Amino acid sequence: MATEWNLLSLTYGLLLSFAILFCIYMYRTMSILRMLGVSGPTPLPFVGNLLTYRKGQRAAFAEWRRKYGRVYRIFEGLNPKLVVSDRDMVKQILVEDSTSFPFRKPLPIPTGLPSEGLTNASSISDHRRRRGVLTPAFSPEKLKMMVPLINRCADHLMETLEKMSREGTPFDAKRVFGCFSMDVIASTAFGIDVNSHKHPQDPFVQNAKKVDITEITALPPSVIIAGILSTFLPKYVLHKLGFAIFPADSVSFFRGVLKDIISKRTKLPPDQRRVDLLELMTRSNEDNIHNQDDVSKIRGLSQDEIITQTVAFFVAGYSSSSGLLANVALYLTKNPDVMDKLQHEMASVVKKTGEIQHEDIQRLEYMDMVLMETLRMVQFIRIPRLCIKDTTMKWITVPAGTEVVIYTGDLHMDPGYWKDPMTFNPERFSKEERAKQDPCTFLAFGAGPHKCIGMRLALMASKIALARLLQKYRFVPCPQTPGRDDFSLFDYDIWVKLKQLDDRNRSTAL
Repeated sequence: MATEWNLLSLTYGLLLSFAILFCIYMYRTMSILRMLGVSGPTPLPFVGNLLTYRKGQRAAFAEWRRKYGRVYRIFEGLNPKLVVSDRDMVKQILVEDSTSFPFRKPLPIPTGLPSEGLTNASSISDHRRRRGVLTPAFSPEKLKMMVPLINRCADHLMETLEKMSREGTPFDAKRVFGCFSMDVIASTAFGIDVNSHKHPQDPFVQNAKKVDITEITALPPSVIIAGILSTFLPKYVLHKLGFAIFPADSVSFFRGVLKDIISKRTKLPPDQRRVDLLELMTRSNEDNIHNQDDVSKIRGLSQDEIITQTVAFFVAGYSSSSGLLANVALYLTKNPDVMDKLQHEMASVVKKTGEIQHEDIQRLEYMDMVLMETLRMVQFIRIPRLCIKDTTMKWITVPAGTEVVIYTGDLHMDPGYWKDPMTFNPERFSKEERAKQDPCTFLAFGAGPHKCIGMRLALMASKIALARLLQKYRFVPCPQTPGRDDFSLFDYDIWVKLKQLDDRNRSTAL
C-alpha cells in the first residue's frame, strides 16, 4: 500500500512539476516582446492570436495595423512574432542588415521533401550555393529561350478561351489561368508538355495540385495534429510518425518523374539537351560527381536538392501566377479605360497576331504597370525572417531567436506610402513615379539577396498570356462577377466573360 502511495505521489509530483515548468516557459515566451515595449493584441493561452484569423488573414492584419501601428507583436500559438511595416526597418531587415535576418525560422513540422529548399535554407552558405546554381536559369538569355515554350502553353490557353467565347460561357479566371500556369511550369521546369486544359486527370496535374498548399481549403487533420504535437515533439519524431505537409505519394511521384527525365537526358550530349531549370540543376549535380576529390569545388545541388527545388518552384509559382492573371481580368472588367490603353499599346508594339516575341515583351511598358499595380492590390503575403543576432533597429533591439514578419499588405495599403491606396491606378508604376518610390514599400517579389528568383519568368509568362488574349478579346463582367475588390492571389470564384473583338475594333486595337 505504501509503495502504491509513493508511486502515486511521484506521478502527481512529476505532473505538477511539468505543469509549473510549462507555465514558466509559456510566461517567458509570451513576455519576450512585451519587454521590448512593443504593443499588440492580447494572446489567449496556447492559441495566442490564431483565432483572429477566422476573419481572414488580410482582415486580421489590417485590424492590427490600425490599432497598433507599423510595429507590433502577435502570437501564433506560443510563438511570438514581431510584425514590421516601417519602411526603414523593412529596408534594414531585407537589404542593409540581411545577414542578421538571413532565412526563415525552420518549420516545426516536416515538409516531406527530401531536402531543404532555397526559401528555407538553414545556413547562409547553403542559400548562396543554391541560389548561385539557380540564378543562371533566369538570366535574360535563358528566358529568351523559354519564350517559344510559353507561347505553346498560350496556344492551349487560347483554344480553351475560344471555345468559352464562342459559347458565351462565364469562367472562373483563377482556374482557367491555373491550367496555363501549370503548363508553363511543367514545360520550363520539368521539360514536359502537359496541356492541363484538355487533360485535367493527367497524373502530373493531379499530383501537382496535391503539393499546392493553396489548393487546400482547410488544413488536413494530420497537419493540425502535427502542429499541436510539435509543441512537445521534435521534428524527427514527427517525421518517423508519418506527419508531413506534402503527401508522401506525390513527393514519390515527382521523384520518379525527375529521375526518369534526368536519366534520359544524361545519355545525350550536353549540346542536345533542352536548356531549362532542371537541366541547369542536373549539370551542377554532374559537376559535383566530377569534383568529389576536391571539396572546395563542390558547388552544385544533390539529387535530393534538385527534387526539392523543382517541387518548391511549382509551389511558389503556380497559384501566384494564375492569381495575378485572374485579378488582372477582374480589374480590367471594372476599368475598361485601362483595357483600352493596353490594347492600344498592343497596336503599337505587336505587329502580328499569334505568338509574342521576346522583343515585344520588353516594350509592353503599360502592361508592366498594370501587372505591378495588380500585385500591389492583391499580393498580401508574409515575408518571415529569423533574427540570428541581437540587432538594433530604431528604438528597439531585436533579440536573437526572434521571428520577424513583414506583411506586405501593411505596406501596400499604407496611405503614408501610397496616395489613395485602395484605388486601382497603374500610373503609380510609370517610370517617373517609380523613380520617386522607395523600393521597400512594394514587396510583391521581396527585396535584397532573398528577392524572388523567378520574378522575370513569372512576369514574362503573364505578359505573353495577357497579350495573346487581348489580341482577340476583351474581358467583360457577367452576373457572377464579384463586386468586391478584396481578393488575393490565392482566391477562386473570380468570374468573368470574354467578348470577341470584331474586325473594326480589332483593327483599332491592333
